[in-house]
Amino acid sequence: MKAFDIYKRAMRLLGYGDILNDEALRQRFEEQSAELISQIAADLHIQEISSLSDELEADTQQLEALACGTAMLISLIEGDSSKNRIFTALYNAKRASSLKTKAIIADVMPQTEVDGQ
Repeated sequence: MKAFDIYKRAMRLLGYGDILNDEALRQRFEEQSAELISQIAADLHIQEISSLSDELEADTQQLEALACGTAMLISLIEGDSSKNRIFTALYNAKRASSLKTKAIIADVMPQTEVDGQ
């Protein structure tokens, strides 16, 4: 998935879809969005990007978290505090889910060795 797809998804999640049709506003948002996506990608241990045309190599959970994190930062910059609170909570939950590690604990009985046996 390209970074531009994450940007479009974040804008639609925020309800800012009409901005995608306004050339001046779209250009302003696109210029700052590459840096915002890169910041969230670094937090999620995804390779950072330099432009919206860069390809993101991440699993589904990481991409979900990336979209919510990008929406969180855009709403913060825009001063949209109600949406920022919502996307902060969503991002934190999705971040925790995407960063969790799976471990298997084996249930074994301890063994003792007797000298010579």
